[in-house]
Amino acid sequence: TCHYPWLPSSILFSRLCWSLGFCRVGCVVDLAVDASSSQVRLEGLKGFKHITNTCVRSHLYMKKILPKIRDNLHDIKETVRHAMVDLLTAVSNVKMIKYWDICPIEQILARLEVEKSDVICRKITDVLFNSYFPIGEDEYTKIRRCIILIQQNQAAARKFYNLAPKLIPIHHQVKFMLAILVALKKN
Repeated sequence: TCHYPWLPSSILFSRLCWSLGFCRVGCVVDLAVDASSSQVRLEGLKGFKHITNTCVRSHLYMKKILPKIRDNLHDIKETVRHAMVDLLTAVSNVKMIKYWDICPIEQILARLEVEKSDVICRKITDVLFNSYFPIGEDEYTKIRRCIILIQQNQAAARKFYNLAPKLIPIHHQVKFMLAILVALKKN
């Protein structure tokens, strides 16, 4: 373990897969999309999340591998969808990987639109929050992002803004509503 910072990341990643019992990286992906068992898919996604959170040197490889499991966002089992959104949440904290490179925004918004689970909807809103309501930006930028979200998927935008107040401090909510009123008055 004391020599492991000097090993190339490709060797570290293959060693990690080998130690987890996978003879090749593709096996991990195969498990995450295993059609025969939702529990296997769930555990595969948990494994990806664990690797993403604990092994910084794996991010280069995860960036290439994770898009292959994007369809888990629309899995028939709620637990698998939940694990996929948890993985997207973990990835949103990684600078090297963008969550929209794993699952296109259109797919994430489509899932938000049709999702029945409040927990999953809240987590999707949390993943999308900084993209569509950047707290540090001016109100004009927030209004533009709001319009973009509505144009992309009106039903998902409705759900997003129903859940977003739990993430937005009250004074930012008031400023945003006043900015919308001012913009409407101008037009």
